[in-house]
Amino acid sequence: MLPSTPDVQLQSLEQQALARRVLVRMRERLARVLILRHSGLTFLEIAEIIGINVSSVGTMLNRAEKDFEKNYLKLSKGERPSVSGSLCI
Repeated sequence: MLPSTPDVQLQSLEQQALARRVLVRMRERLARVLILRHSGLTFLEIAEIIGINVSSVGTMLNRAEKDFEKNYLKLSKGERPSVSGSLCI
């Protein structure tokens, strides 16, 4: 593991802030699915929390990841992302 320098720490904080900005602009359900999955929950647990069929979690997660990536790249380049919802984090 490389030592953490102030530059590396700053870059990490900037990436975290950018990820939060993207999540806030996503449709709430998609953002929640993404957050829950990356928090370690199973598809079954996510389905129960969101209130959807477990077979729909994979599709929703795929949509959420594509939406997140598209808007993350836009924001990181200084472009305006598409806004489809709001989520308070």
